[in-house]
Amino acid sequence: HVLDTLTACVQKGVATEIERANEEIAFQATIREDMADHWENYTCADDTLNTTEAKRTETWRGRTVSVMIDRPASKIHTVENFLTEDECKAVEDAARPILHDATVAD
Repeated sequence: HVLDTLTACVQKGVATEIERANEEIAFQATIREDMADHWENYTCADDTLNTTEAKRTETWRGRTVSVMIDRPASKIHTVENFLTEDECKAVEDAARPILHDATVAD
C-alpha cells in the first residue's frame, strides 16, 4: 500500500512538472513567433541575395519608390534611378576621404 501511494504521488508530481514544462515551451514558442512578426529581412550590400518585397510602391517626381518599412521610428524607401552613374561616382569620389567600414556588434 505504501509503495502504491508513493508511486501515485511521484506520478502526479512528474505529470505536473511535465505539464508546466509544456506550458513554458508553448509560451516561448508564442514569444518567438510574435518576435518574428516584427523582424523583416532586408539586404542591400549583396546583389545575389533576395530582398524583401516592398510593402507598397509609390511615385515621387516621376520616379518609382519602393516602400520597404514605413514606421514612425524607422523608414526604408528605395528610389529607382535616383542618381545617374556619373552623379553616383561624383558622390563616391567626394565622400571617399571620410568613408570607413561600419562599426557593428555581434
